[in-house]
Amino acid sequence: MYSLPALLQRISKIKTRRNGLDLQRSIHIADRVCELRVFRLWFFPHHCLKRSLVLYRELTRMCCPAMIHFGVQRQGRGISGHSWVTLHGVPVGEHIAITSFSNLYSYPDKNRTEEGEIHGR
Repeated sequence: MYSLPALLQRISKIKTRRNGLDLQRSIHIADRVCELRVFRLWFFPHHCLKRSLVLYRELTRMCCPAMIHFGVQRQGRGISGHSWVTLHGVPVGEHIAITSFSNLYSYPDKNRTEEGEIHGR
């Protein structure tokens, strides 16, 4: 088992440059992979988590500057969570309004360099 940052770092390490980005194909791959039996296990409780992890992996494999985000929004007396992927700041393949979610965590952190050091320190 890995912490979330360690898992995301591990996912994004493998890169295979492909000729031309087919974003719709990547979204389709993410959706198909999420239907696999392994993704029905207890540690993948939400569809958005499965989908965003697979989509993030697929896009970073293609050397795209993808970011994965985790956020919450208030729903009545409770909160609900969501995860999504952006490419150049634009949500990829989302069908809900991301603007209603408060972003809790994004990877990679825009304030860190590739070496993991904070800018300005």
